Amino acid sequence: MSIQQATRGYALKRGEGKAVWLLNGLLTWKATGKDTGGAWELVEQLCPRGFAPPIHTHSREAEAFYVLDGDLTVVLGEEMVPASPGSFIYVPGDTKHSFVVESPVARFLSFAMPANLEAFLDELSVPAQVRALPTQPLPLDPQRFDAVAKKYGQKSWGPPPAPRT
Repeated sequence: MSIQQATRGYALKRGEGKAVWLLNGLLTWKATGKDTGGAWELVEQLCPRGFAPPIHTHSREAEAFYVLDGDLTVVLGEEMVPASPGSFIYVPGDTKHSFVVESPVARFLSFAMPANLEAFLDELSVPAQVRALPTQPLPLDPQRFDAVAKKYGQKSWGPPPAPRT
């Protein structure tokens, strides 16, 4: 892919795009900052029950989620928002947020505007060997997460939320 895509366009099919494993989830990049001239980015996430990042804020971008399959609970400021297929959640910059997968598996889209999350997630993930959930979860070192988050204008505010019982 080249920067030409920002003006000429491109198409990806199901299962196409750069794929990485983060924790115990599969993230597939559908649009990167390079593809959109830095305006926005889009990643499809496939995650099992319990997948959750620490509660955090972004100072450089806003984020949004659109649930395709499964159920999430989204931390949005001080609220806990249930999100099922068809749900859309917008998170303005500097808003405390996180999410946790409640169903056995969930598939959802994450948008970032402007494009700033790819480099952050690349530092915490590994290239996916297959387009499936990893068989062994990647451990999350909270100190490493915090250091990488700070580098990209993010701040951690608390541990990841747990799924409801």
